[in-house]
Amino acid sequence: MTWVRKIIQYKNQIVFTAGLFLPAFVIFVYPDWSQPDDLDAFLKWSQVWAQGWQNIYVNCIDCNYPFLGMVFSAGAADWLGIRDFDGMIGLFRYYLAFIDLLNVVLLYFLLKTLGVRDSAFWAGVVGLLPSSWMGASYWGQVDNAGQFFILGILLLTAKINALPPSKPYRVYLLAVAIGLLLSCLVMTKQLVLFSMISLGSMAVANIILISRKWTDALFALLAFLAAFAAPVLLVDSQVQYAPQYLSHLHYILATGSRHGDIISSYGFNVWSFFAADPFGSSHTALSVFGLNLIPYDAGISIFLIIVLALTGAAVFFYAGEIRRGGREFNASRLCFWLLHLALINLGFNLFLAGTHERYLYHFYPFVIAAFLALPFTSGRSMTATLAGAIFYGGFLFGYLTGWNEYFGRLIFNGMGVFHAIFFVHLAWIFARYAKTLRAAGAPA
Repeated sequence: MTWVRKIIQYKNQIVFTAGLFLPAFVIFVYPDWSQPDDLDAFLKWSQVWAQGWQNIYVNCIDCNYPFLGMVFSAGAADWLGIRDFDGMIGLFRYYLAFIDLLNVVLLYFLLKTLGVRDSAFWAGVVGLLPSSWMGASYWGQVDNAGQFFILGILLLTAKINALPPSKPYRVYLLAVAIGLLLSCLVMTKQLVLFSMISLGSMAVANIILISRKWTDALFALLAFLAAFAAPVLLVDSQVQYAPQYLSHLHYILATGSRHGDIISSYGFNVWSFFAADPFGSSHTALSVFGLNLIPYDAGISIFLIIVLALTGAAVFFYAGEIRRGGREFNASRLCFWLLHLALINLGFNLFLAGTHERYLYHFYPFVIAAFLALPFTSGRSMTATLAGAIFYGGFLFGYLTGWNEYFGRLIFNGMGVFHAIFFVHLAWIFARYAKTLRAAGAPA
C-alpha cells in the first residue's frame, strides 16, 4: 500500500520526530502521573531561591544539589513563574521534556559523528524508549540536564578531534572546552560523579594523545584543570555556605543524604539477593556464598576494583598506541570510552549499596550508541539492550504507579539478574574491542 511505502521511505524522519516530542505528549495525556515528593521539594526550593539565590545553601537546609542542579530545578521553576504545585506537574515537566528533546538532537549528531547508519532513526528510538524519559520529564527530575552535558562533552570531543592535526591550537581548544563542560556537569547532581570517572579519564587521555610534544601536553593539562576549576570558583565566590567547607561542592558532598547506609532503596543490586530486608542496614554483615560480607564496604571495594581494571585497560591500551605512533582520537577510540562510561554506570548500580530506582539513567543511551558504532555487535545484543531499556522504563513506571508492589521482590530480582548478566556480557565486549583496536591500530 502507498501509505506503508511512505512510512518506510520516511521512517527516519518519523521516528526522529516522535522521539523528540513523545515526552511532552505523554505529559499531556497523563498529566498527574509523576513523583510528587520531588516536584514538591523543587517548588519549596524555588520559593527560597526567589528570596536570593546567593543564600540558597544558608536558607534552605534541604537544598542538596550542586549549584547548576539548583539552577535547573529551583531556578527554572522560579524563572518560569511557577508558584503552585499545578505548575510543577504541568509547566515544569514540559520544560524537562524540552531538555529531553535537546538530548535526542545531541545524540543524533553524536551517532552521525560515529558513522552510524540511520542516525536520525536510532536517535529517535532512544528518545522513544521509556528509559530515556520515564525517570526525567515524566518523573519530574533533572537528571536529563546532566545527560545534556555528558552528550555535549562526547560530541564536542569528536568535533574538535576532527579538526586537522596541523592546527596547533586544537589540543588547547579541547582542553578548555571539555574542562568547562566537565565543570558544568559536576555541578548538576551528585549522580554524575560516576560518569566523571570515564569522561575525565577520556579527556586526559585525549589531551596526551593528540599533543605534539610533552610540553604541549603539560600546558594543555594545566589549561584543562584551570577551565575545570574556574566555574566552580566563580560560583563559590557568589554563593554563601558555612565557612568550614572548601567549596559549595564540598558542602553538598559532606551534608548530602547517606543513601549508601541501606541495602537498596527501591532499586536493585547484587546485595538485595542475600538480604532478608532490602531496606536494612548496609553496615550489617550478610552471608554471601558462605562469606560474611558487609555490603557497604564490599560494594565500594568491588566498584573500585572495576574502576581500576577499566582504567588500567585504558592506560595499557593508550601506552601501546603512543609507542606505535598513534596520535589521533577518532571514532573508534570514542566508542571505546562509550563502553567504559556504560560499564562504570552499570557497575555502581549493581555493586554499591543504597541504589535508588532512577540511578541507571545514565546507562542505556551510551551502551546503545556504542553497540550501534561497534563493528561486531550482534543483533541479539542490541535486541536484549532495547528490551532491557523498555523493562527498566516499566520498572520506573511501576514505582510511580505503585504497581511494583503487586510483584513483591520478583521484579527487583528480575532487574538484578538481567543487569548482572548484561554487565558480564558488556565487560567481555569491552575487552574484545580493546584487543581489536590494539591489533588494528585503532582505525578510523
